[in-house]
Amino acid sequence: MTSPSLNHAAISLLDTILTDSPQWDPRDSAGTCFHNFFLAKEDSIVLKEIPTGNVDPSRHKRPHHKSRRGCSNCRKRRVKCDEKTPRCSHCLRRDEECERRAFDIRQTHSPQPDMLQQIPPPPLLGGTSPAVNMLHMKLFHHFETSTRHTLCFGSVWKEALGWSLEYEALMQAILCVSARHLAYLCPDEPGYGVAAASHLAQTLSIFRKDINQKFTASNVDFFMATSVLIYFELWTETEFLVTDSAGLTALDLSKDTIFRLAGGLVEIFMRSGPVMYEKPSSFIVDIMHSPRQVLNSAARLSKETLASFHSFFSYSQPLRYEQLSVASAFKGDSTPEPSEWMAGQTSEEEVNFLAAHKDVVSRLTTLLLFLPEVQGPEFLEASEQLMPDLTRYAFTFLIMIHAYAEKIISRQDPKGLLMLYHFYRAVRILLGGPNCWWSHKRARLLEPLLEERLQNQLNRAL
Repeated sequence: MTSPSLNHAAISLLDTILTDSPQWDPRDSAGTCFHNFFLAKEDSIVLKEIPTGNVDPSRHKRPHHKSRRGCSNCRKRRVKCDEKTPRCSHCLRRDEECERRAFDIRQTHSPQPDMLQQIPPPPLLGGTSPAVNMLHMKLFHHFETSTRHTLCFGSVWKEALGWSLEYEALMQAILCVSARHLAYLCPDEPGYGVAAASHLAQTLSIFRKDINQKFTASNVDFFMATSVLIYFELWTETEFLVTDSAGLTALDLSKDTIFRLAGGLVEIFMRSGPVMYEKPSSFIVDIMHSPRQVLNSAARLSKETLASFHSFFSYSQPLRYEQLSVASAFKGDSTPEPSEWMAGQTSEEEVNFLAAHKDVVSRLTTLLLFLPEVQGPEFLEASEQLMPDLTRYAFTFLIMIHAYAEKIISRQDPKGLLMLYHFYRAVRILLGGPNCWWSHKRARLLEPLLEERLQNQLNRAL
């Protein structure tokens, strides 16, 4: 289990970094550059000559043993898989994804007992990095061969491995997300969760100093890559869910920092904008691509369909039981949205909030149109090429609505919570594959808790 105190301390520090942006004391210790360990002088290597002599002919060629844990690519080609992890030699040479059955992956990634003993204790915030050990090497290798292929902005992470040799905060963020990925693959091995929390603390300790630097063409990619990796870690954070005296999980979204810290991520991207085109930035290709346009076109979103969803989720209408089912939006029996839906509002803040609600409904509709009850299960199966766009759109959705989400959480607004319920439900259904491992726990836990909250609200209204 991840240490709750360590994670809360780290998240609290990140909250301060990205929301308050204080001027940190330059006298704070900066920590030893992690890349120095990878660039250390190599030891001399002595090669022993293999002795020659009479060899038993029967040992010249060993009988073939069927590869029962070989990857799918080798099985299709009918070649023997050497079962190396995380990618076999054939897939590595061809630069292909190496897919195997889930239990095989978990077994091949299980750490040895002596490796778990090398996990460094969680350092104090502001402390220096521990000496490099075999686990660090394993995490770096796992990120390069496996984890980076599961993350959004996929074209960036191969280059980020090189940047991390210069920027320690990015190196620590890479090790953190890699450890979190292994914690997902090996749920029975608590050491990986501890390692992820430890590297998160070190990331934030270093990043708090870096964030006050001037953004330039040479460091803008580092800032953006580190911020995105931290946000992946925030997606896996569910420690704001606590167990009450009755043993039930209590939902207190005010303790979920993902929306508040999303504002800091947006600020970093805004500060990056003026210098992104000087180099140009490695993120430009991904930023110029619009998943929303691709998805709306694939789902054939029409003005009539969008109007139907606006009517179904209209803020001017009371909360209804049928709103818990997206399929009800297509029945045509929902009350039409008033044409003057903001009429009579005297507060500018309230007018802006209602406009934000309508925008969130529009954004959410893009995801909901891909649910099986809307398009049919065969639609998504026939559109696997859309998964990268769906994944990135879902990953950035909470960032784009962070101001609205903070408002509805502070209000405990049931109509806003309904938006979050449908979002997490869509994430659970649409992003259930192994490449979206970072979203599974959050969606699986929050969907039923939000549904229960809405059910209670509807029952009290009767």
